[in-house]
Amino acid sequence: MTKSVRIIVPIYKSELSVLELQSLTRTYSVMHKYPITVIKPSSLDLSCIKEKFSRITFESFDDSFFCGVAGYNKLMLSTLFYDRFSDTDYILICQLDVFIFQDKLASFLEKD
Repeated sequence: MTKSVRIIVPIYKSELSVLELQSLTRTYSVMHKYPITVIKPSSLDLSCIKEKFSRITFESFDDSFFCGVAGYNKLMLSTLFYDRFSDTDYILICQLDVFIFQDKLASFLEKD
């Protein structure tokens, strides 16, 4: 049985630093076999990201979840977050402080 996986990238601001943009670009290119979803505050307009990264989808959550570490942790622990991705067996959260060198995800999925 094939397991489904989705790459989740949290973005909470409209202007990314050079390194954050490199991280997103690298995630987008290396993990191209998988759906990539940006999670973001409801009020944040990321049309500039959508223009540059056409395969990315977006899921919005209440702005309060992106107002600091406590709010973000609350989102990561909420059923609201995981229910939104209940159609997927696994999610990989790639924050913008990571740099993916290669796609080894399939070997982890095989381990179930």
